[in-house]
Amino acid sequence: KSLVNPRQIDVVHKIFTPTQKEIIFAEKVVKEIDEKKTLGIGVFTVDGKMIDIAFYDGAKRTIALAKASGVYEGDL
Repeated sequence: KSLVNPRQIDVVHKIFTPTQKEIIFAEKVVKEIDEKKTLGIGVFTVDGKMIDIAFYDGAKRTIALAKASGVYEGDL
């Protein structure tokens, strides 16, 4: 991503920083996938949403972005 004016930095950070709700959901997804993989379960639900392994990378990216943004206090 890029921007033209330094005054846009704060706005861009706000837009791309994951919300607390997104972070909590990503944590749940990562933990559930790690657990379900050991049990041989491929599809399950988290907060009423169907989840499979395809969600794993996105959830890990959300957590990594939250860490880079300084808003993640978890242990994943």
